[in-house]
Order: sequence, then C-alpha cells, then structure tokens
Amino acid sequence: MLLKNLEKAKYSDTTLAPDAVVPVEEVAPTEVEKKIEKVEPKKKEETQKQKQTDESKFKFIKYIASENLMECDSLTIDCTCQGRDDDDLELIWLRNNKKIAKNRDFRHECEQNTFKLIVTAVFPDDSDVFSALLKSKLTNNEQFSSCSVIIQARDKEPLDPSFVQFPQSIRLEKGGKAKFNCKISGSTPMTAQWNFNGKPLDHESNQFILTNDETEFSLETLVVLAADQGQYFVIISNDKGQVTAAYSLHVDQS
Repeated sequence: MLLKNLEKAKYSDTTLAPDAVVPVEEVAPTEVEKKIEKVEPKKKEETQKQKQTDESKFKFIKYIASENLMECDSLTIDCTCQGRDDDDLELIWLRNNKKIAKNRDFRHECEQNTFKLIVTAVFPDDSDVFSALLKSKLTNNEQFSSCSVIIQARDKEPLDPSFVQFPQSIRLEKGGKAKFNCKISGSTPMTAQWNFNGKPLDHESNQFILTNDETEFSLETLVVLAADQGQYFVIISNDKGQVTAAYSLHVDQS
C-alpha cells in the first residue's frame, strides 16, 4: 500500500500518470473561422461565375464559310471572334488539320478581332477543308470553325456533283433545334453521307431527321446537346464523283 501511494505522489495535479486518459475538450470555432467557412464557398461560387462569364465571351461572332472558286482566283477566308479583351485571342489557320505557315502565298492578317487568311491565287490542288482554331490565352479554351474550298479547273467540265448552297456553321443554345441544308447540281441519283468529328452519323438514330430530295439534302438535330458541339461534314456522291462540305456547330451551355 505504501508503494502505491508513493507512485501516485510522483505526479502532481498538472502531470498525468502514464496510464491516465487525457480528456478531450470540444473547442468551439472562433469568429474568424466562422467567417472563413462562409467566405470560402462564396469565393468558389464567384470564381465559377467568372469562369462561365469568360467562357461565354469567348466565341466566333462570324464563322469562316465554304465557297466555290475558279482556278487562279484569289481566296480570302475570314472570321470575327470575341474574347475577354483584345489580347486574349490567338487564331491558328489549318488546312486538313495541319497548320498553315505564314508565307507570301498564304498571308495571315488580323485587324482587331477579325482574322484573315489570304491566298493570292488558288488551283484545283488547293481544294480542301480549311479550319480556324481559336484559342483563349486566359482560359485555355479552344473552338474550331471549318469550311470547304472547292476549286474548278478552267480547262475542264464543271464539277459534278457541285455545291450550289453549302451548309452553314451556327451557334445555338443547349436544347435548341439545329438544321443544316445543302443544294447540289449535277447528275442524279445522289447520296449524302453526314459525318460528325470524323465518324459517320447513324442514319437510323431518332436523334436526327435526314432529308434526301434528289439535289437537296438536310440534317436536323431535334434537341441539341453539349455533346453535339464539333465539326461536321457532308459528302455528296454520284456516279461521276463526290464533293465534301465542312461546317461547325457550337453549343452555348450557360
């Protein structure tokens, strides 16, 4: 008994024995901590709203457009874009998804937010899909606008088939309805193959309505979703050849 009492005496009121249980006290958050808890979600919400605002400002105002040209004609492809400010935008010109270098044959010009690709003279071999890749330096977002340029040789019969009206690039709000039309001249019968981001669209899908009327074709998307944003192509074919038209669909999600 004396030994046990001596062991207890080793520890004062402020020193705990080795086998003692340390009481845990609940500490109420301070006023500063309470303010931080309230401010942090608000900051996240404000940051998210600012990001959405920046993204909504970043867009094509005028898309590049497809066209038919004659051999030796000059070509000007232009688009107008919008960013958070004049220094936010960068635009890269592509041909068949390959960057077009600046040179005396392919000039790149920019005036405020209007960008131009100028070719002094084009030839049948220049027929291709051209794209404008728009980049935001602020948000790192990217958008594409695509078109087809088709060159007719002067010493040959008119192209068959040939576009009389190209499908046009558009911007829509999510949930809207999109319709793309084209008119063709040439020998019938013709067929139309619609492609999205390099893959054929399912003609049996109930998401689309496809209309074939000898020389007029259309693709209608009944309810546009965010996943529908991208690059589209329509390939028109007959027994004499085929032609391709490229265009873009952008979906506003704000």
